[in-house]
Amino acid sequence: MLGGGAGSIDHMIKTLRNNKLLLKRKRKYFKGKFSYREIREYYTIKFGKPLSKVEIEQAVLDEIRKELILAQRKRYFKVTILSLLLFFVLAVPIYFLFQLSFVEKQEVVRDIGYDESRNPYSDKNRGIEMIKLGLQNKAEGYYFLAIGNFEHALKIYPNNEKVEVLLAESYGLICKRSKQYCEKGLKFIQRMKIKHPENEVFKDYELKYFKGLKFK
Repeated sequence: MLGGGAGSIDHMIKTLRNNKLLLKRKRKYFKGKFSYREIREYYTIKFGKPLSKVEIEQAVLDEIRKELILAQRKRYFKVTILSLLLFFVLAVPIYFLFQLSFVEKQEVVRDIGYDESRNPYSDKNRGIEMIKLGLQNKAEGYYFLAIGNFEHALKIYPNNEKVEVLLAESYGLICKRSKQYCEKGLKFIQRMKIKHPENEVFKDYELKYFKGLKFK
């Protein structure tokens, strides 16, 4: 055995994580990170032979400890960066989708002139709730429910062009999915084209969703 600073590598590994004098400032990089098995493998690679009988000078042991601490720092840094990247990849699209949905709902509500201070059970407020439900159902692909919501809203807000546009789009979307709803949707859009000749949206929906369809 070499001097007072020399000792068995195997013994040194067993005491490495608890040596407060050697790792007083840097042991936080070890805690809960490298396992005992990983530390043994690290030293095995450094010496290229089994550790049970290897003995080495203390200066060399200290140098290897520094390398191990640096390796742990790099591992911690990589994990932190990957976690932040994953968070932003998931959070940013969700945030913008929420904002777009919120803005669309607010624009429709503002155009109708909704006053939230009024009686929540009034026809006007129930109409607003129908519009919100319709927008939600349309966004989630429940077009049949959205049509019912917008039709209900039109009974409360007759001749509201914004709601009529939403209803026309919902008819078009459900027609793409099931032909049994196409006739009713096409007839509604044709009525809207006559009612709002200046609004090109209804013409666009007819070409986009009902092109080539004819009904008696």
